[in-house]
Formats: sequence, structure tokens, C-alpha cells
Amino acid sequence: MYSSKREMTQNLISKSTFGVVDLGSAALRFDLYQIPDNKLKIINLINNTRYLLRLGNRDGNTEINTKKVENTQNACKEIRKILDQYANVKFSSVATESLRAAINGNLISQSCSEILKTDLNIISPSEEARLTSLGICFFEKMDSLNLKLGEEVLFIDIGGGSTEISKHIYVNKNNLSLETSISTNVGVLEGGSDPEAILELIKKLNIKKNSKIIGSSGTFRSILEIHKNLKKLNPNLNYLSSEDIEEIIYLSKKLTKEEYIIFTEPAANRRDLLPKGFEIVRLLLNEINPHNIYVSKFSLRHGLLAEMIMSEYDHQAKQITNSGWEICN
Repeated sequence: MYSSKREMTQNLISKSTFGVVDLGSAALRFDLYQIPDNKLKIINLINNTRYLLRLGNRDGNTEINTKKVENTQNACKEIRKILDQYANVKFSSVATESLRAAINGNLISQSCSEILKTDLNIISPSEEARLTSLGICFFEKMDSLNLKLGEEVLFIDIGGGSTEISKHIYVNKNNLSLETSISTNVGVLEGGSDPEAILELIKKLNIKKNSKIIGSSGTFRSILEIHKNLKKLNPNLNYLSSEDIEEIIYLSKKLTKEEYIIFTEPAANRRDLLPKGFEIVRLLLNEINPHNIYVSKFSLRHGLLAEMIMSEYDHQAKQITNSGWEICN
């Protein structure tokens, strides 16, 4: 049911243990963190689990079927068992488009909340965009972007069932202000809206040509990993040029089935999601024409973590950059 799991069950300082759950259309993500000493601003990731539930694949139905509901509940039971090994875990869990769009979404949320012993909140698209922005701003080292005062920066999150685009303005080195965000039910799973709907999204935001882009989704990270593997590049590279992306998309269409499997090996657990992801990214490139895309490893669940950290330790923190907090794998 899940593709990857890394777990170190240790009973460390219970008061500094934080858990987050993000239930999306393609997968459920669960992270568990511990902070040995908040003065050092170091966060240790001690569990990172991804359950491939594919709740957004409903073949045109508006209801999530019984089997997928059971798989989701079983994933929550596994998570609860892990959490029970720790005392007083600070925990935050949300669901996005997967439950927003399903007629039985509220029932699933209620049943999973009972299992997790905490509310699994179905959040709005604007809240999803805000939390993703917060996660990137709080943890990402923005200095490498070489931003200018007043410059426009787009955060783009291509999910399984929806895509969120947020427009930010660079105010100063400690403030990347979220101006506005918008969402559409275009995602990488089959059955969503036509990817062309992305173009309407861009027009509504009045996005400038050549705007800088931060891509925070698995689609962008998959393209980056395929590119690095193809070119034998530094594994720490986090930039993609428009030409890099166009080459990956072009090559993916020319390969045989066997060649494609080898080509996409760095993103094997998302292989079925790549074709539509490629199409969405291609449309974004054609419309925005960025010089390059910065690929972030931070996302919505890191926004959940940032909120808990601000509540626990940094009470005065706002939506900032360069917070000084660092996550260690």
C-alpha cells in the first residue's frame, strides 16, 4: 500500500515531538520530527512515510469507494501506532482536494479523526496555498534566488487533484509577502479537468512573463531527479532551466515503453503520474516563460510543522524567510 518508509522509533524528548499528516489525492504523507534543543533550531526527521492511496482516481464518480476508504483508515491506524510510542506529540493533520471533492469526504474525515485521535481537517484551496507558502518561506534558504526588492515570485504546487499558484512579492530578506493565490482542479491524476484550465488560472492572477518560479510538488522534483540522473549532475542541484524541462518532456515522448521505465527510474513511485504532470508543466512554461525554476523540497506539511514551531517557540514569527530552522534527515 505504501512505496517508501523510513522509521526510527526512539523515545526521546516527548515535549519536542511533532507529527504532520497530509492526505492528498495521490497519497497520504506522514512525517514525524523531534527537536532535541530548540535553541539550536535543528529539527530531526525521524519518520517519513508515503501511502499511495490514489483517492483522486474515481473513474468519474464523486464518491471514494469502500476499498480506498479502508486503505486510508488502515494507513491512519499504522500512523496512530507510531504516535503511541511517544508521549504528548504535537500533531496536525489536514486533507485537501481528495476529500474536498468527494461526497463522502466528511465521513472519511470523521472516521480518520477518530482513529488518529486528532482532527483531520479538510482545508480550503486558499488555506492549502497559504500553508505551502509558509512551509517554503520558513525553511527554504531564499538567498540563492537572488531576488530583487519588489520582484514577483510564483509558488506552484501541482498536486494529484488540484494545482495551486501563489503570487508573492519580495519585500526584504526576511519577508516574501503572499499577495494572492488561486486553485484549479487540474492535477496529475486521471479524471481531473483539462490541463488547459491552467491557462485561465494564470490570467486571473495577472502573472508577469519571466516571473521566477518555485516548484514545490512531486512533479517538479521528479523532473529534477530525472534530469540530474540523465546528465550525471550534482545531487544537490535544485534548479531547472526551461530548456532542461523541455528536453525531459521531449525525450519522454520518443522512448519505447522499456526505455521509458529506465528513463523515469529516479521517479519510479510517480511514474503513472508523470505524463499529465509533464503536460501541466509544459503549459506553465509556455505561458510564463521563466528563465529557470527553483525546485523546493518543502511543501504543505512543512507549513503545518512551521505553524507548530511558531506556536511553541517563535511566537512573534510571521510569514518570513530565513527563519534559521533546519530539518535534518
